Amino acid sequence: MPRLALTALAALSATVLFTGCGTKHSGSYEVAQAADATAGGSAAEADALWENRSDTESLKAALAKYEEAIASDPTNRHVASRLVRGYYFLADAHTPDLEPKLETFNTAINWGKSCLAINENIKAAIDNGKSEEEAIDLATDEDVPCIYWTSSAYGKWSVAKGFATTLKYLGTVKAFMGKVETLNPEYFNYGPDRYWGAVAAKAPSFAGGDPAVAKVRFDASIAGAPDYIGTYVLIADYLATKTQDVDAYLANLEKALSIDTDAIENLGPEQRAEQAKALKLLDDVSERFIDATEDHLAKATALRDAANQAATEEAAPAEEAATEEAAPAEEAATEEAAPAEEAATEEAAPAEEAAPAQEAATEEAAPAEEAASEEAAAE
Repeated sequence: MPRLALTALAALSATVLFTGCGTKHSGSYEVAQAADATAGGSAAEADALWENRSDTESLKAALAKYEEAIASDPTNRHVASRLVRGYYFLADAHTPDLEPKLETFNTAINWGKSCLAINENIKAAIDNGKSEEEAIDLATDEDVPCIYWTSSAYGKWSVAKGFATTLKYLGTVKAFMGKVETLNPEYFNYGPDRYWGAVAAKAPSFAGGDPAVAKVRFDASIAGAPDYIGTYVLIADYLATKTQDVDAYLANLEKALSIDTDAIENLGPEQRAEQAKALKLLDDVSERFIDATEDHLAKATALRDAANQAATEEAAPAEEAATEEAAPAEEAATEEAAPAEEAATEEAAPAEEAAPAQEAATEEAAPAEEAASEEAAAE
């Protein structure tokens, strides 16, 4: 592209950035409306379904239960934050197509605003005309989960929408994640450092992008949470791709695939989702790197094959256990069926015993019938 065009694009993007910082997302900061408590769902039921959130249908069922629960108890922060995080995870890990993904991220953002509105000071500030960036400064420690997942949803939603939208909401996500870093920098496995690393790696230089800053932030996140797989995936996806470092790309994906997905308690579903992303990124080496060699492609193939083999071996014991569990039930069913079959056989026996008598009667009747036929013929 000609230099003049690039300059014009940069100027236009900067204009969008600085004029869009105060622009609000279409959702509103309103606490969820209370419904008849007797009709509400159970948060405990939702929590049980949440444990199996690797399964799309289980996650959707959990979210439905959380929505029922929040209708009964609109200021329940646990339920409210689970709705934000849950819809974020549904979009990020379970929704591959762009339009449904955007819609689901948008749902997460809207629940995030309801979650933050539980803080009466934030709600009052928004109602009095303050921007989101200004209002979030009133957040407390209790608001951290809502802020973090709302900011994460904002970030992924805006990136998926495109470059202009990313710039438009960059001020919002920076204000939100900055507040999380102030209140709890270790939240979600040193999430703020990882988030700033992603922003610095993804954004253009005029909007704060800087690979050196990205590396420092990513390294800090890894130092605090070395077993969190998503950090290595982001380094490969954003930083190594931007710097065209194919060796770093493959090294980080290899690390991501080598970590036990149960290494961090209660985070198996997210860890497995990140490994799935790593596997997908292995398919993109030739598209992302102009200097990728045959050796690089061969290594990507080897990593993918090894990961698939490990997954197959891991699944085998579970399948075997399922078979063993099913065996007693099948054996019991067979044993239960045996008496019925035996009884049926015994019931059939008299009929079988009657067969010789019937045969004898038939044989006895045959001469009489034959004689009758001969007499009839003579007449």
